[in-house]
Amino acid sequence: MTGERKRWLLLAVLFLSNFFVIGSSSAITGVFLMPLVKHFGWSRTLTASLTMLIAVTGAAAGPVTGRLMDSLAAHKVMAVGVAITAAALIAAGRADSFAAMAAAHVMIGVGTAASTIIPVSLVTANWFGARRGVALGIAMSGMSLGTAAMASWASYLIAAAGWRQAYTILALPLLLVVLPIVVLVVRTRPASPAHTSANREADCVAGLKRSQALRGRSFWLIGMTYFAYLAGVGLGVVHFVPYLIGLGMTPRRAAGVFSIAMVVSTLGKPAMGIVADRVGSRPALGAAVFSLCAAFLLLTQAGHPILIVPLVLFYGIGVGAPVALVPMLAAESFGLRSFGTLTGLIGIFGMLGTATGPMFAGRIFDVSGGYVPAFILMSGVLFAAAMLPFGCLPFTATSSAGRALAHQAPS
Repeated sequence: MTGERKRWLLLAVLFLSNFFVIGSSSAITGVFLMPLVKHFGWSRTLTASLTMLIAVTGAAAGPVTGRLMDSLAAHKVMAVGVAITAAALIAAGRADSFAAMAAAHVMIGVGTAASTIIPVSLVTANWFGARRGVALGIAMSGMSLGTAAMASWASYLIAAAGWRQAYTILALPLLLVVLPIVVLVVRTRPASPAHTSANREADCVAGLKRSQALRGRSFWLIGMTYFAYLAGVGLGVVHFVPYLIGLGMTPRRAAGVFSIAMVVSTLGKPAMGIVADRVGSRPALGAAVFSLCAAFLLLTQAGHPILIVPLVLFYGIGVGAPVALVPMLAAESFGLRSFGTLTGLIGIFGMLGTATGPMFAGRIFDVSGGYVPAFILMSGVLFAAAMLPFGCLPFTATSSAGRALAHQAPS
């Protein structure tokens, strides 16, 4: 098989991993929210905290995953993550208490951290150069397409077989499809007979050390952008469908609107990746976050049918594209020397955002009886976050500045 074919086969496997792992677990917790509230009698705040557990656990597991990815074969780390996620879904289907359900969601956090964004970003960055933006867009589009497909599929399974069986059935593709192909196909970087120790050393210096990145402003700006973005995503994943149901939509139709938005997200990721390859990741990321800002304002008026189409378009672009654009901006800002570790640390910001968004909106709903104030406040946060990527610097510029300072320092 030629090198080019290997690249695209690898990209297809990374796409499928995101499709099934994210689509079957953390991204569709909102579909299970109302069935769990009805079955157990939990409040929406308590039930939404399950998403927080995924986020917090993923945040804790992210730096560990990043360090493992900088030292171990990618397919080994990813395979363990897929297996943990499948086991967690099976455990969730058998949970009889909040503690048991919480433990299952903790496992989901660990499994998804080890098998999706961090390893997929690193492997894609290693295999694709000038086309990194579109490649990351394609790989990450598996998340939104998987969410679109699995949200409707899970809704059907819950109605047909109950939420317990739905969890178990969602675990099967992870074990039967994703796990084998990850082991067989995924490799951290292209194999090369000329990859000598000198070449490995050259690869190693193509980027900033962790300490250098942490001292620079780019890391913190990317982190804050990622926090705000995933706070919005987490809020939407958990509360988008219940909000539409509260406006009078049937559960099936509300899940359908959410699924269509995820289809738009699937197309938006590679499209914005092409834009980023041409104009740079900073303006592309800023535009995508602003799109999500506009979507939350439109969501406050979603009772008007004419606004559903622009809502779906803005939400789809805003909720999807940054997943690919943030790793691209990180690679441009830091290089690949400590990419796994640094993206794991940035993941802490994102996972904390994922935890904050659903809890924030759930609390506002429990106190006020509505979601609109939460949507307006989230829109303001996202508007500010859309400005932050423009302050990031390429790692070459950062390195040049560091060298200049070193030359100017007194001897």
